[in-house]
Amino acid sequence: MTPEFFDEAVIVLNRLGECESVKYSFYATKADYNSLAWDLVYSLEEEPVRWYLYLADDQDEIMVRGFSFDR
Repeated sequence: MTPEFFDEAVIVLNRLGECESVKYSFYATKADYNSLAWDLVYSLEEEPVRWYLYLADDQDEIMVRGFSFDR
């Protein structure tokens, strides 16, 4: 992930307002990664935003493969 990509994500998330609540949603295991999801409620959004965190566990240590969010 590039710093520019991360900065763009921050700009988009700031438009959603303040985070009002976070609720753990689920954990899933795939062939070469695990994913975790949370539902966040923002002050300027009517619907929750789902955040995903992708973790690679095919090495000796757990590494973050990426993150995403759905509006």
